[in-house]
Amino acid sequence: MVSFELSEEQKLLRDTCRDFALTAMRKYDRQSDESGEIPSDIVKQGHELGLTTGYIPETYGGPGGELSALNGVIILEELAYGNLSMALNILAPSLVNIPLVLYGTEDQKKKYFGMNKPDQFHGFTAALAEPAVKFDPEALRTAAADEIDDFVLNGEKAFVAIADSALATIVFARKGSGEGLAGIDGFIVPSGGFTVKEREKNQGLRALKQFTISLEGTRVPRSDVLRLSGGFAGLLARARTASIALTTGVCRAAYEYALAYAKERIAFGEPIASRQSVAFTLAEMAMEVDAMRLMAWRSAWMIDKGIDAYKDASMGKRYAADAAMFVTRNATQVLGGHGFTRDHPVEMWYRDARSFAVSEFMAIV
Repeated sequence: MVSFELSEEQKLLRDTCRDFALTAMRKYDRQSDESGEIPSDIVKQGHELGLTTGYIPETYGGPGGELSALNGVIILEELAYGNLSMALNILAPSLVNIPLVLYGTEDQKKKYFGMNKPDQFHGFTAALAEPAVKFDPEALRTAAADEIDDFVLNGEKAFVAIADSALATIVFARKGSGEGLAGIDGFIVPSGGFTVKEREKNQGLRALKQFTISLEGTRVPRSDVLRLSGGFAGLLARARTASIALTTGVCRAAYEYALAYAKERIAFGEPIASRQSVAFTLAEMAMEVDAMRLMAWRSAWMIDKGIDAYKDASMGKRYAADAAMFVTRNATQVLGGHGFTRDHPVEMWYRDARSFAVSEFMAIV
């Protein structure tokens, strides 16, 4: 039987993340969107919450907590509710840490978990997407050639967060003649192991530094190959579950803002929320947010139970990406002309929501 009641520990986790989102992240969301820079203090504070290291085993210097996908979606929804760009920056180390927990060797865990200093943020990141129209992970073009002592990577990756400062990046590439997702492994590349091109100029996520990177003859020793043994589909399910949770957070923010505005905005002597057309629109927005959350929770529950969640996570990601445009677009509509101005955050959430349809592997649970 599936329970929809969070444990006391999960409620505390949710409330802690929500408080950080509202009191710290929201304080700088517009400033960061305009400047294209995330305050280092925000990243530091988020890192100090231990959200990307709590599941690292004590053997490797971590707290030894449980790796829980459900806990992950709770964290992601609340941080995205604060600011999506900041959430992705703060949680970028999980893109390496979680695959290491699941598939890393002893030597890899000792080497890279040791870089997770409690008092200092050292960014890790991952590179999956490629600069191609309708990118498909099953048609990955980045190749890893086996040259006995090491592997040689060639290809290009797009939308790689904090690639200019990350200490290590997991580059997903096709090894040999493997087909589909089963032929993909992770290759851990240290800083300076690839060419970082000009920062991407995107419609949304303007505060998050994202780059296209080029790998031309990049050599990766066998000791830094993350052998997924056909497990990449499982990682992708975790990433797509994370995407649903992020979408839920952004859409919840847009819905709640529009609801509050509709209750306060007086037109023709009454709040616009009392008008049937506005009330029905808000109700549909609330339904979509709730549906997204349930999809994220179901996929996370399946992952935690060891059930293959690839199909459910993929369907949920697609549904949430489409619904996100409905929710955020209607949030701007409820505000009328004010929804078009940068004096209100709904236009920013509308732009950020577009990223869910074009991005892959932005976060992981």
